[in-house]
Amino acid sequence: MNDLDLANHPNFFIPAFCGEFDGNRHTISNLCLDMPHSSSVGFFSKLVDAKICNLTLNNINIHGVNYVGGIAGLLGGSQIISNCHVNGEISASSYCGGCSGKSGNELYLSKCSFKGSITGDEYLGGFVGISYASVNCYISECCSKMDIRGDSYVGGFGGYMRDNTRIENSYFHGPVEGDSYSGNLIGYVSDITMINCYSASTSRNRISMGLFMESDDCFFNTDLNGLSYDNYAIGITSEEMRDIATYTDLSLFNLTEAWDFPGYPYDDLGFMDIWSIDPSINDGFPYLSWETFLPVEDSPEETPLPISALQGIYPNPFNPETTIRFSVAQESAGTIEIFNIRGQRVQQFKDFTAGEHEVVWNGTDSVGKSVGSGIYFCRMTAGDRSATQKMLLLK
Repeated sequence: MNDLDLANHPNFFIPAFCGEFDGNRHTISNLCLDMPHSSSVGFFSKLVDAKICNLTLNNINIHGVNYVGGIAGLLGGSQIISNCHVNGEISASSYCGGCSGKSGNELYLSKCSFKGSITGDEYLGGFVGISYASVNCYISECCSKMDIRGDSYVGGFGGYMRDNTRIENSYFHGPVEGDSYSGNLIGYVSDITMINCYSASTSRNRISMGLFMESDDCFFNTDLNGLSYDNYAIGITSEEMRDIATYTDLSLFNLTEAWDFPGYPYDDLGFMDIWSIDPSINDGFPYLSWETFLPVEDSPEETPLPISALQGIYPNPFNPETTIRFSVAQESAGTIEIFNIRGQRVQQFKDFTAGEHEVVWNGTDSVGKSVGSGIYFCRMTAGDRSATQKMLLLK
């Protein structure tokens, strides 16, 4: 698959899709779907039991009636969507989101970003318009930088989210405007969990309306939205939002657990380096470590030398196997190690030379015995560099 420019192919889309779609980190540009009388509108009109990864949709313009999204109009069955990025304008009367207009069952959304604008009447969200999960909706390490405007049930993450939904290590940066049930993260909630998230919204909304949300160690910016208190998040100033101590010094805001940044600042004991902070990036607010901020005009003309990096794991969650992608710099020897949640090494792949590599882990230990379902950690080591990512094996 190569990069695609759809400027000369209006209303091109993929109908209901079931299976695996790996974009291999390619970009599809200028997707234009002007379908004002249609529902279930998106690059995929509907996903059913699908795995979508490593895809960028740039400069899109999508318009429909109901169930409209950048990646898919509707999600049905069980979906895994990872390392996908959407940039552009999306509009609908109702049920409209950066990823999807509606998710009605099981969704695992990770390391995805959504930027641009969403407009409509009701059920509008940076990730999904409406989500209710009979099994699980798990959103991790995602960001929304959408300008979201509607009438009711409008939110930076979702318009309406309920039932078995968990959002962690994610953020929203942008305005949310609506007349009723508008939230800077979620318009209306019922029975969800949110951990280590923040809002840097300029709109004078609470984090969310509704009931029964468990929220731990979340923040909102009081300077930007003008509120001083919220039921679901800690109010902090812009200066505090730019200070790594806010997220890692447990004594400052009585945090349950420190956020995970590189270098173990203050009370940070994590080793996955999920978050980063830099005064010159993202207005100085925390950003997700996988995000790239190299401007196009500053990109080197020549092919850069390889660096040592853990580039991704897909699928994740997985059953029965997953592919680990990584690169090794020159004059380094690369090693991949798999650890269980108790810190015991269960598998190892080693002696990789300079370049890009892939290894497949089939859920077995070093003697070929199948390991149990649960959380595992993949650590890549090359020279003096190392990186770790979490994996979830489902059986």
